[in-house]
Amino acid sequence: MGGESQRYKILIVGGGPAGLAAGVRAAQRKVPHVVLERGALANTIFRYQKGKHVMAEPHALPLRPEVGLGFGPSTREEILEGWGKAVEASGAVVLAGPEHEVVSIAGGKGDFRVATKDGRTLVAENVVIAMGKQGNLRTFGLPGDDLPHVSYQLDDPGEHVDKRVIVVGVGDAGIENAIALADKNEVTVVNRGAEIARAKAANRQALEAAIKAGRIGYLVNSAPKRFEPGVVILETPEGETRLETELVIGRLGALPPRKFLEGIGIRFSSSHPSALPEVAEGYASNVPGLHLVGSVASQDLIKNSLNEGCEVVDHILGDTVIPADEPILREKLAKLVRPGEHASDVLARVREALGLFRPLNNRQMRELFLEEQAGVVAPEAGSHVFRRNDFSDELYGIVEGSVEVVSPSTDAASDVRWLGELTRLRESRTWGAAAAAKDGDIRIPLGVGDVFGEGSLISGRRRSADVVAGKRCVLVRIPRRTMTKLVQSVPEVKAAIDRRFVRSRLENMLANLGAKDCTP
Repeated sequence: MGGESQRYKILIVGGGPAGLAAGVRAAQRKVPHVVLERGALANTIFRYQKGKHVMAEPHALPLRPEVGLGFGPSTREEILEGWGKAVEASGAVVLAGPEHEVVSIAGGKGDFRVATKDGRTLVAENVVIAMGKQGNLRTFGLPGDDLPHVSYQLDDPGEHVDKRVIVVGVGDAGIENAIALADKNEVTVVNRGAEIARAKAANRQALEAAIKAGRIGYLVNSAPKRFEPGVVILETPEGETRLETELVIGRLGALPPRKFLEGIGIRFSSSHPSALPEVAEGYASNVPGLHLVGSVASQDLIKNSLNEGCEVVDHILGDTVIPADEPILREKLAKLVRPGEHASDVLARVREALGLFRPLNNRQMRELFLEEQAGVVAPEAGSHVFRRNDFSDELYGIVEGSVEVVSPSTDAASDVRWLGELTRLRESRTWGAAAAAKDGDIRIPLGVGDVFGEGSLISGRRRSADVVAGKRCVLVRIPRRTMTKLVQSVPEVKAAIDRRFVRSRLENMLANLGAKDCTP
């Protein structure tokens, strides 16, 4: 294949699950195409530790029948072998190796010029960006993190025996690394927080069982501060702790290749380093003809990425595509669906109504509501959403109607830590919303756009108030573990939750004190 004469209808950058699925689908549709991959095919899976068991999650989501790559619970090696055979059988054109790395994309829809590392220029009508994030792993960024005992990857657990190993991170990769090493090594897992929110349920349960059995040590609310030869210094709740270790594995997640994407004109949702690119219907970016699928656009689950790779080709060819997750989402969102609306339409309205979710793109919103127990409820007027002292821990957002928060009156004036915030609320809607104490209770009405239940979300304690539904009340309900995962991955959401927590405390104070007591 040579120079400018090679033209494609679809050029796919990245040979992971999404990119390979797109290549196979393009071959099925007999469309001129090519997949360019700078590393090994399915490089994310290739980089998994040897023998890793791969889960086919989410369980409720079907794999599109058009996807030519089989996927079920199996080992890393079985998946790689099966996909290699499937790609070859499909006739997909795949070029893998460092010489095929894409270094720039110029031009526009109908005439993109894609330059590769070996000096070629390929011409394409449409480009699908299916790059993974493994080439952009987060690092510690701390003194000594370039020492030889500090790593961010575990290729073969069998290579390590009788070592003291520190694993930093409690996502799926960190947990799987720790468990794989625990049989032949002394392993300690370091959790920067107090919860295990981002891992799959099976991995979380396996780690908890190993910790309980004493097979794995566990430190919470702790983080590396610096590294020295054969040592990691941790900042813990008890102060600085020095641990000797032969191996530190940091599983800190990864970031989108932002510099490359912005260089070809793709916009991001915010300036924060973990922000994701904007993605519209049909996986379209803001650049006409450029599409984003897979983990680069938020989707880290293999099954979803396979579906997206298949769907994006059909979108490009002008087909009407019903996403594989559409039936599940429509059922979950049924109380908000209007005639003729798709799930994305409903989610756009939810995002607009609840400022908490505005930093999320369309794909993230879909993923949020695919989570188990996430959904929409419409309680009858006068019924309790939850009661004081309940153990429930979901976060709620008001999309339609209103609720009333009813809590016992307290001596809020003595809580001087919050008094500095009063002036900022005096002219706000919140000031007017806080009702006077009645019958020994504080009653605060909340309306569309408000969220509640954040106290239990942050602390895990019992509910501190009754919440009673008003007329035509429709609420979104997000489980605590799902919200914790979101808070950890989207800083803007964390900031919004923190603001809401402070505001809730102040509303109680204002209702109890009365405006006459709050003169600055």
